[in-house]
Amino acid sequence: MEKMFIVSGSVTEWIDKSEQALKICGFEDITAYGLRGYIESTYDKFDRFNINISQQLDGKVKIEIDTEREEMIPYFKETVAALFKGSHTQQPQSSPTVKETNSNIHRLRDFEDIQNMGNVKQTPQQRYQSSTIAKNRFNFGGCVKIVLIFFGVIFLIIMLYSCFSTGTTTVKNIKLEDCQNIPYEDLARSPDQYKSQSITISGTVIQVIESGSDYQYRVAVDGNYDEIFFVSCKGVSSNNRVLQNDTVQFWGAYNGLITYDSALGGPITIPSLIASGYNILN
Repeated sequence: MEKMFIVSGSVTEWIDKSEQALKICGFEDITAYGLRGYIESTYDKFDRFNINISQQLDGKVKIEIDTEREEMIPYFKETVAALFKGSHTQQPQSSPTVKETNSNIHRLRDFEDIQNMGNVKQTPQQRYQSSTIAKNRFNFGGCVKIVLIFFGVIFLIIMLYSCFSTGTTTVKNIKLEDCQNIPYEDLARSPDQYKSQSITISGTVIQVIESGSDYQYRVAVDGNYDEIFFVSCKGVSSNNRVLQNDTVQFWGAYNGLITYDSALGGPITIPSLIASGYNILN
């Protein structure tokens, strides 16, 4: 559970008084990080009671309590109040004047209430120290976030480049002698079983789709128009172009099934190949 309240004073004073109050209340494993304005502690060895103290732009101090022991918050506040009043009793009987809203934000009634807790006032030096601490905390946290984002983006770029380059290199390095001639029915029936395997097909080119040096073909395997393959081939030389009705042998990586819309508007699903090379057999 998290609680927050706004007070007057300096960050350093509140860190000091909060640390003392935690000790008086019987908290354990108390660790104060002065520059960060953060105090860690536990109750009964396992239950956390952490306090974050920061300077706001209006000069007030924001205190945030994150704890699993909500019932200890009033006791902690009473102890802090007693310390500000100058009393060192182990069981303070009065608590700071607090007004709680529905959003669980506790606000001490501005500067008059904190004066009643011990006439605490900030000197110019204390205000300067508090603002410096707040700026340092902001700058440190901002720098850490920027560094993490930067390295995260670099890591993502490297991973994407690695995946892309690895896939491209693998397809280009496939040689004809390393390829299998797998029956069309097996490739169409069990696409996941054969996906990425090195295969070769031969057939009649029934359609050519050209885009710069990238070509796509529909191929009737062994001239059978009931067994159509979709072949994608990049970097084709203009001196060795494949034309419609050519008989061609392709080899490369089997890419599973691909679905496209026919001229009549219905979907058609056929096996596909990313070719690393071909021979025109005409």
